Amino acid sequence: MDAARDARLREVHFGEFDGQNVEKNRLHPLFQEWAETPWSTPAPGGESFADVARRGLAWLSELPEDANVLAFSHSVFVRSLVCVLLGLKVEARDGWTFPFPLSLAHASLTRLARHRGEWALEVFSDTAHLEPWAAGLLDV
Repeated sequence: MDAARDARLREVHFGEFDGQNVEKNRLHPLFQEWAETPWSTPAPGGESFADVARRGLAWLSELPEDANVLAFSHSVFVRSLVCVLLGLKVEARDGWTFPFPLSLAHASLTRLARHRGEWALEVFSDTAHLEPWAAGLLDV
């Protein structure tokens, strides 16, 4: 099995918001605009969630039709890509930092499959592989 890094799978570039907590970011003069429309509005010095989805679609378009690929990525990348592939609307939601209609667990598995050029979501945010560890059944 060959392994390769691909920068298109990286997390969203939060620009000036990166490395800051939400309380500090709320004081930024452009935070409110970004928070209301993060799909189309890039973070200052960063990118929008739509930019992330475009990166993901470009990556997917280069995969061979019959390839089995294991990819490691991040929450905004996975949710942006899944929302675009499924046609889910992404819009601001009161009380949510991120506007996705999907929640994604940390270290979870998501599986997409392509059949005749169409993508299907087969598994989303599955954490069954973590259950033995979380229950203390595995030594770490």
